[in-house]
Amino acid sequence: MAIQALALALGAAVALTMQAPKPSGHERTLQGALRDLKEGLVYSFRDPVMSPMLISAAYVGVFVIGAFQVLFPLIIRDAYGGDNHTQGLRLGALLACFWSASFVSAVVLSRLKPLRQPGRSLIASHLIGAAALFSFGFHKPFLLFAFIVVLWGFAAGIAISTSRTIVQGAAGQRYLGRVLAVYSMGFMGGAPVGSALVGFAAGEFGPRAAAFAPAIGLALASLALAIFTPLWRYTPAQAVCTRASIDRKRASPSD
Repeated sequence: MAIQALALALGAAVALTMQAPKPSGHERTLQGALRDLKEGLVYSFRDPVMSPMLISAAYVGVFVIGAFQVLFPLIIRDAYGGDNHTQGLRLGALLACFWSASFVSAVVLSRLKPLRQPGRSLIASHLIGAAALFSFGFHKPFLLFAFIVVLWGFAAGIAISTSRTIVQGAAGQRYLGRVLAVYSMGFMGGAPVGSALVGFAAGEFGPRAAAFAPAIGLALASLALAIFTPLWRYTPAQAVCTRASIDRKRASPSD
């Protein structure tokens, strides 16, 4: 913890030395910030691509982040036992496996050509995550558990990269910062809800049975996103055409 605190303090010190351009939005007041947030929400939910992306951010926060934070330590404690030192090593190994795999997949994806249909990759990665969560409900050797976490990490890296790509590609330049703020708000806002729900389920039914709830929820939400929104058929070229159409409408004189 001391090393992490030192690293965080160094990062904050470096950030203070960075020179950033002044924001171009409304005045720097609370009312101005709320106005910008409102405009970002209205713009996002009127867009046929941005609105499902915000929904996906919310359900990932609920079903993935909440389960991730709660289930790992509980499953390690109840299913694999050991003293505090052993449990800590296992938890650290799982987290290292997940985030290392996410980093590797994100780097590999950045070196490849842009995906023609990133929405399909996003939804497929969510379904892989749902399958990984579902497997948590069954006992398995720890090495197999770690291997599944690695596969989940690869899928998570793809999901993180493609979600940012879709949001940045679909949002207009004027609203990009506000849209990203709304997206992050939905993502982080769902996490405490998911943690509370998974924690309650784990207390009532045990951590393994509790894994089924976010797994089924994530799978159903992903399938709904594929069936009822244009995200499955989305291509970056569509975003360019949509932004051009919106710009022409704004530029045309009103009747």
